[in-house]
Amino acid sequence: MGAILMKLGRPNYWKEKGKLPDYCLSNTVLNESLPSAQPPMRMNVEEAATKYRRIASPSYRGPWRNEDAPYLVEPMQMQSSRRYTGLIFAGPARSIKAEANIGNALLHGVLCNPRAMKLIHMTEQSAKEFTIQKLDAMIDVCPELKKRLITTKQGDTLTQKRFRGGARISIGWPTKSQLSGTDWAWIALCDYDKMTMDIGGEGTPWAMARKRVQASMSQGMCVAEGSPGKPVLDETWKAETLHEAPPCEGILAEFNTGTRGWWYWTCPHSDCGEKFHPEFDLLSYPDDLPAGEAAQQTVMICPCCGQSIPPKAKYDLNLGGQWLHETGSGILVPIEHDDVRETDTVSYWLRGPAAAFQTWQEMVLRYLNALEHREKTDEEKPLRTTVNVDQGEPFLANAGADEDELTVEKLKAKAEDYPLKIAPAATRFITIQIDVQKHSFVGQVDAWGPGLERWLIHRFELHTPPDHAPGFEDRALDPAGYIEDWDVLLDLFDRQYEVEGSGYALKAHRISCDSAGRDGVTDRAYAFWRKMKQAGRGKQFQLVKGVPGDKPFRAKIIFPESAAPGRKIAKDIPLLQITTDRVKGAVAASLLRLEAGPNCYHLSSQLPDTVFDELCAERSTPTGWKKK
Repeated sequence: MGAILMKLGRPNYWKEKGKLPDYCLSNTVLNESLPSAQPPMRMNVEEAATKYRRIASPSYRGPWRNEDAPYLVEPMQMQSSRRYTGLIFAGPARSIKAEANIGNALLHGVLCNPRAMKLIHMTEQSAKEFTIQKLDAMIDVCPELKKRLITTKQGDTLTQKRFRGGARISIGWPTKSQLSGTDWAWIALCDYDKMTMDIGGEGTPWAMARKRVQASMSQGMCVAEGSPGKPVLDETWKAETLHEAPPCEGILAEFNTGTRGWWYWTCPHSDCGEKFHPEFDLLSYPDDLPAGEAAQQTVMICPCCGQSIPPKAKYDLNLGGQWLHETGSGILVPIEHDDVRETDTVSYWLRGPAAAFQTWQEMVLRYLNALEHREKTDEEKPLRTTVNVDQGEPFLANAGADEDELTVEKLKAKAEDYPLKIAPAATRFITIQIDVQKHSFVGQVDAWGPGLERWLIHRFELHTPPDHAPGFEDRALDPAGYIEDWDVLLDLFDRQYEVEGSGYALKAHRISCDSAGRDGVTDRAYAFWRKMKQAGRGKQFQLVKGVPGDKPFRAKIIFPESAAPGRKIAKDIPLLQITTDRVKGAVAASLLRLEAGPNCYHLSSQLPDTVFDELCAERSTPTGWKKK
């Protein structure tokens, strides 16, 4: 009792010789001691954040709101799980992952389940900065935390916070002394991939931290959060399951040991409604505009139906989002499913487009600027940064081409000296493919022989509007704006290509045309197809829509619904939906075949250099085909 009286009365009384401490009432002593006698609250981290957490930032002051970042709700709830003793959260910046997985967990460990907690930051300096800028600021604006903080020299320092009720927070950095010798009920590693992956020869920070909570058994929890920052170690790697991360050190290596959760959205279009994983490669923007203008036109393309999703839909998509984890056989299930992967770590990987506090436009602008910087300087650091921090992806540096990679040198070395605009004698039929650009149609003509052997015999561009189109003399072709401009394609239906040595010529058996692009292209494409159908040429003209990803089909016919609200369902439009990654892989294999025969794709040495450049513009990566 004497010690308590001294502490609560005048802690510095011993410096004042001959003076006794001030008298302290017994009810004051009891009131100060009550938090230590209270049992733990039956409340998880997410519930504690909703009740007690307060935010004070330049843009918002008020209570914690789960609706701003719904993807953090499940991870917060799982920190109170008795099933898991480890939690991994990999994700981009501006997703407030540290605020939830660390800040809210600390609040819960002080107010609801008082315990000894350890936070490991990147370095000693960053650890102390975290105390000042994050931890002290959180305590200052949360009345319940501030009321419990013991404000003595030993209770409130840059590396330690003590609270009434028995809670204690220790702030450290990744060294052997910080990660050895002491047991903790909860320990967290902040910005994990910015730490060294070997602590004094004794292993990774994660492995050492897990040992520190082992004594707490099922009540212990070890947390690691951060953006993927370690490079991919093998660019030939192929995922064995849907959610397997590439071979990397750091947080993605630990993610693979867990339940492997990805965040899924539900397509908002009524004719689709499929779940898909929002990632940067699904963002679509013009590739013929300056970076700033292109970024402003960014939309997301649903990989299931191919329709566009505007940026304003992101908030509602997140509200309806769901984490899906792998089972032992790779099937996707919610975390509460009985067959979820058997592991003691629950793991999450969020990608950039879902991050609450960065826009798609910002992501695309930084990416395009980084690409331009690399093109001018051959320096990849800005690109690596935006891929890691903004997109939440590991970075695959430019590597030397392997034997399976398309290169301009390989294709030019393989090119043959055959004339253009003339079909080889082995030709059985001809197809024309049309790509829709901002101010042109770009066409390619292939002659097909037995066994799908084929020859590229013509490349052309159409830039000038037809004579009957409005204002045709004073403007460029505009496929998105004028249905009349599509009439420049009419000549292709009767265009003939001579078959070498036969004395006859062939028309195109099928003309396929892209149906997506700038706003307006899809509606104009549908209108032109209907016009061709009325002219008796509907079977000769095929609209095409590519979707990214590795789908179970290569191509199929669908009947889409317009993305614009209030439009009629396009049930009369047979749209050929192509899985681009599968088809690109097949085309690449055909281009790389050296010997004539089935599936060989022949190129003429008379083709312009731009054709060879376009064919080699992408490389196959573990997550699909991407621009080099």
